[in-house]
Amino acid sequence: MKVLIYTHYFYPEHLAALSKRMGDLSRALVRSGHEVTVITGFPSHPKGTVYPGYEGRLLQEEEWAEGIRVVRCWSYIRPFKRGLTRILNQISLMISALTLGSWKVRGYRADVVVGIIPPLFTPLAGALVAKARRVPFVLDVQDLWPEEVVALGGLRNPLAIRFATKIARFIYRNSARIVVITEGFARVIAAQGGVANALYVLPNWVREESFEVRAPALLPGEGFRVVFAGTIGIPQGLEVVLGAAERLRGREVSFVFVGEGVEKERLRDEAQRRGLKNVHFVPAVPQEELPTMLAAADALLVHIQCEKVSETVIPSKTYECLAVGRPILMGVPGDAARLIGDANAGVAFVSGDADALVGAVEKLLVLGEEGRQSMGERGREYARKHFLVGALTARYERILGEAVESKRSGRETK
Repeated sequence: MKVLIYTHYFYPEHLAALSKRMGDLSRALVRSGHEVTVITGFPSHPKGTVYPGYEGRLLQEEEWAEGIRVVRCWSYIRPFKRGLTRILNQISLMISALTLGSWKVRGYRADVVVGIIPPLFTPLAGALVAKARRVPFVLDVQDLWPEEVVALGGLRNPLAIRFATKIARFIYRNSARIVVITEGFARVIAAQGGVANALYVLPNWVREESFEVRAPALLPGEGFRVVFAGTIGIPQGLEVVLGAAERLRGREVSFVFVGEGVEKERLRDEAQRRGLKNVHFVPAVPQEELPTMLAAADALLVHIQCEKVSETVIPSKTYECLAVGRPILMGVPGDAARLIGDANAGVAFVSGDADALVGAVEKLLVLGEEGRQSMGERGREYARKHFLVGALTARYERILGEAVESKRSGRETK
């Protein structure tokens, strides 16, 4: 089976969950004897600056791990300070993928095309290419767009919202299979035009090495350390951490941010302005080093600010947090909070409420070291049972194979 993947993010953008998911899937497919070509942009996440060594190019082909072919196409890249910059980045990559990318892979006879949301425009390119080549298109949905952008205030113009909604529904209708990460996503997409029997719930996964017990990294701060690791952006709503840190001033509780993002500088300046000596910032680390950072925490924070979006979302970092065996402070309602409850692996609190975050921290403090260790171990075992990379990528491979077989036999779901 020859697989053509359209993704906005790919390695070395190790902070992007989409990069990790498509990278792991690509490697698993190659190990099973398939051939994979990836069409993507030049790496710039999360700051909106091109990585060293990739500057000034329109098109580049390279070989990634295990013989995976990667075709990188030009896009408009500037530091991500405004929504318009991101939109231009996304649309320009779609155009480049359809033109430069399609020209570069013109001789590649793909059996199936895969596209991943977010954003909308890169998988739209994949859907159009699949339609033109008369091969099945499989959509992977990590976030609900444009619902999430609208709820977070990133898209306000009614005409733009209607246009984006039409694009999403076009992609849904032209997908032979739609892979989603939660049951909530499946319900929303089915209501918007996705064919119910073509929807598959396949959560994000955890690599085997994430379960390894290892010496923790050294982290700043004193006492009970709460770590947030990942993109420090607007959707994460991390102002709540500063509020909690202010309320816990003088107690032996520290908050540590590990990562990068458009909100990092502002939050760091605000923490300094408030004199919050219990808030610390650490640069992002490569994906393979992340478990050692997580293992150094006493508790791991997962948070999204907007309830309209987050009721159906399970942030991808949740699975890594479970695997390292540390209790989770879950500031995401709905499916994410239920997951932590089912695993009995942490404490859920109201998103955006600093007092609620303080209360959740105090619940963990009362448990003591032994109680927190037991909670973390329950999370680790739950993740091992439900979210191992090998089992889930094998299911993904079967979904792709079914899409190809259905197309060949004339039974494609529509």
